[in-house]
Amino acid sequence: MQITVLIDNTSKSGLLCEWGLSFLIDTSDRRILLDFGAGDAFAQNAAALGIELASVDCAVLSHAHHDHGGGIPKFLELNRKAPLYIAAAAEEDCWAGGRSHSRKGLWASLFGYRYIGLPAGTLSLAGDRILRVPLALGTGIARTVPIGEHAWIVPHSGAQEAGRKQRLYRRRGLWLRPDGLEHELTLACESGDGLVVLSSCSHAGPEAILAEVRSALPGRKVAAYIGGLHLYKTDREGVLEAARAFREAGVEKVWAGHCTGDDAIGILKESIDTETMCAGMKICFPNSDN
Repeated sequence: MQITVLIDNTSKSGLLCEWGLSFLIDTSDRRILLDFGAGDAFAQNAAALGIELASVDCAVLSHAHHDHGGGIPKFLELNRKAPLYIAAAAEEDCWAGGRSHSRKGLWASLFGYRYIGLPAGTLSLAGDRILRVPLALGTGIARTVPIGEHAWIVPHSGAQEAGRKQRLYRRRGLWLRPDGLEHELTLACESGDGLVVLSSCSHAGPEAILAEVRSALPGRKVAAYIGGLHLYKTDREGVLEAARAFREAGVEKVWAGHCTGDDAIGILKESIDTETMCAGMKICFPNSDN
């Protein structure tokens, strides 16, 4: 199995970068695209790497934020066949409190909130190519959706308190309500060393996500965790708690990027094998099915 980081906050070899994330996962029987970044940059990087996005068999949106789904229209243009898996609860209605990571945002500076959801019309554009993944039923009875012989989508059962703490909201009529994160999905892939968990932003927290994966796919070792950990605003103790969750789950290696934060990655490296991701990176699992 090979995972190629198509877009991340940083890059190498002259590739584009942005605040966003996109992965291409090649298993022995499927080519899977997880997320699309904030715009067309992921597709430009794919072309620069010699990757034809028309060959993707299926695509997955991890959650309904623009920095992960903004490139969906470009993908639909380049690939006319692949289904798009999204959570049943995903809509164009996600907001956040406060200004962005870049400190920009006139709306947020004036009103305290900013829209961070999918660009208007994105889901309509995808039309009948969308396959909605049902909400997890709860701890111990989580559903999975297989996408090939070696990959599964694991939905969240919800994380109300995590969404509240991170000041994430969803529009309900004229009002904004705390986001329970039911629109988020995790991807788990089988390698010869165990499961590889890809969680693009980990808003619910690594401990909760790992528990859901172990519940949904019992008896399997979790060998690696890849994605954004949403620790860029977290204090040292909070980062160490995430590191403890990895160790207790038996995770051997973490690849972190996007919303993790450089300081948090440095703290993680003190107690668990951690590598910083960047656009253009290829992560290979030589003992896997491919």
